[in-house]
Amino acid sequence: MTTAVIESTDRTAPVSAKKIPLRISREELLWPLVFMLSMTMIGLKFPVGYLLAPVVLVNRFRHNRYDFIIMVTIMMDGYNLFGVDDILIKPYNVASVLSLCCLLVIRKAPVLKRITAALAVYLAVLLAICSLSDESVISQIYGVRNYLLIAYLFFPIVAFSGTRFEMDVFLKRIMIFAFIFCWYYIIDSIVMGGFFMIPEDSTGWSDGSTFYSLNIHPILNVFIRRWPLGLYIFGIAAYAMSRRFTLSRAQWLLVAAAFIISRSFTVTVAFIVAYFISQNNWRRLLQYFCAGIVGLVVMYFVDGIVSGGATVVEETETGVVYHSSVLRVQSQVDQVIDLVTGNYDEETLAALGSTRGAQVVPKFELLYDLGKQWTGLGFLDRERTTNQKFVIENEMYTDVEKSVEVATGVEVVPAQIVLSVGYIGLVLHILFFVYLWYVVRRMPDSGLFLCCTVFFAVAGIGGFAGLIEPPSLVLVGLATGAVILGAKDRLPGFVATD
Repeated sequence: MTTAVIESTDRTAPVSAKKIPLRISREELLWPLVFMLSMTMIGLKFPVGYLLAPVVLVNRFRHNRYDFIIMVTIMMDGYNLFGVDDILIKPYNVASVLSLCCLLVIRKAPVLKRITAALAVYLAVLLAICSLSDESVISQIYGVRNYLLIAYLFFPIVAFSGTRFEMDVFLKRIMIFAFIFCWYYIIDSIVMGGFFMIPEDSTGWSDGSTFYSLNIHPILNVFIRRWPLGLYIFGIAAYAMSRRFTLSRAQWLLVAAAFIISRSFTVTVAFIVAYFISQNNWRRLLQYFCAGIVGLVVMYFVDGIVSGGATVVEETETGVVYHSSVLRVQSQVDQVIDLVTGNYDEETLAALGSTRGAQVVPKFELLYDLGKQWTGLGFLDRERTTNQKFVIENEMYTDVEKSVEVATGVEVVPAQIVLSVGYIGLVLHILFFVYLWYVVRRMPDSGLFLCCTVFFAVAGIGGFAGLIEPPSLVLVGLATGAVILGAKDRLPGFVATD
């Protein structure tokens, strides 16, 4: 039996706990599976899904609050199970209203007062920075709203008001939903060859599915890539896998298969980093780091053999096109090596990070030309912003039709933060999350907050949500709320529970 030490500066916290094998019964799987199927039905625009989902939520609220808060969180973005146009009200708007309502109605324990005060300061400074932009403050509210969705942490606390919360139960339920997402990825990619269990896909290279027009191709000799939004739940699951449960080989294989299918180098690295950080054992971390370096080297050469080379350069009529290697490992590593060694030109910069460099460089040139590097251009919007001052012609794009665009929407989250609110805003953003860590650091499972935050900070480098968008912030909020709930029996200001 593998053992893990749970360290805490809180002397009342348990000193240690044993990791236990993760076993899931059919009864435990039933309701999460029914819910996930209802989400799939909504994505397929099958009417039964719209009727089934509310029934499941009511049942879970009455009988299992753990399932309830996880299910509601999944509904706050859809994670490609359904799209924003598949329901009447945009899910991120629901998340905003729900967060605000919970913040206002909850009785403020001292720890919650500190977080509320930090949110108020965060909001005030963001609005002050917004006022320095030539874009109107009103049009920037949507962007500010997204940054503040960390307030979603109040929702699980309200849901468990007066009710006992057990972290082990919560983490086990998280693992059940994570495994279902993994099966969905395998079924869609390897079995169906299309968009069936996860009908919506934000990759943009293929249409989704509806129940009356399925976009599936069961007979394929290669598996299709699925966008990794469904794997965001591993921002929390990584902590459960690292500190609470030992997984069987079959369970590890299931997780590995889903990440391979996503073919997202950044999200996979984010999961690995979050998992190792949760170990809280520096000697073991060093061992894992060395093993990881060896594994990366092996994958680099395997990818090169499978791909027949690293990044492929193709001259076309519209310009130079870069094709990543099959597993996207060798091409990514080669780009980083070129950048560090100075062996790059404009085309190399454009190809950096699967062509994300082409998004960043021209927009940063505008940022510096306008002298806005400290306060940013404001929360611009590709559709709402009409000020020609912020419209550029991006000559680094190979697609001429997309070359004229608003100077926002880059897929490197730190760069996007600087574009929106400048270096001052970036520092503010970092300090806010550091302060949240300071507030919860003495709680027994504070590592869950750190794990989830680090997961999305790393994933954000590749443009996957980061800590400024709804799909990540609602999960970080859920994790933060769970940490506080797990310690509420020893925190002042909370109602005693049975």
